[in-house]
Amino acid sequence: MMHMLHNKLINSQRYKEKIKMEKELRDRLATAIDVGRKVRSEYYESIELPDEQELGEPASEKLIVDLETQFGAKLPESYRQFLMMHDGWKMVQGDVSLLPLAEQLEGSGAETIKEFKKNCEKYNDDVGVRSLVIGIGEATPTMLMLDPMRVNDGGEWALVVHHHGEEDAYPSFVEWLEQSADEFAGLDEDFDGEIE
Repeated sequence: MMHMLHNKLINSQRYKEKIKMEKELRDRLATAIDVGRKVRSEYYESIELPDEQELGEPASEKLIVDLETQFGAKLPESYRQFLMMHDGWKMVQGDVSLLPLAEQLEGSGAETIKEFKKNCEKYNDDVGVRSLVIGIGEATPTMLMLDPMRVNDGGEWALVVHHHGEEDAYPSFVEWLEQSADEFAGLDEDFDGEIE
């Protein structure tokens, strides 16, 4: 009887810790999204680029599970939590948008991803082949990807910026969101209105 009570207590403590961690992650995401949207707007305005940022409505659990099934793995928690808040983000990085799940699963986004994967296979780009493409550039070949082979201690996959090969990598989706907000804020501060 004592053993059962002890196990219930441990399970209860683990559950509370998990809930606490999920809340902290949601808070980090919400802050990164709010700050990120603001600094992107300011930067786009400073370079006279129309700010057409748009955050999607929350994704359905069914679409999230459909993507996990298609990819063959459970999504890293920070990206999964983002999708539960916003299904996509138009103009998250200039012409690059985080794709809504429907676009990742079918339609023009899925076709672009399929062609990208074929080219990665052709040129032996292992990162491009194995990664989950979550963002696509409209006018550039830039892709945002989650690499399931680079997993940190918290189970998060590295976010890779790919432009004719790996250009940059971040430890997780949420860390990329936070750092990209800082980078956009720095761009706005550095821009003096003159193009050289």
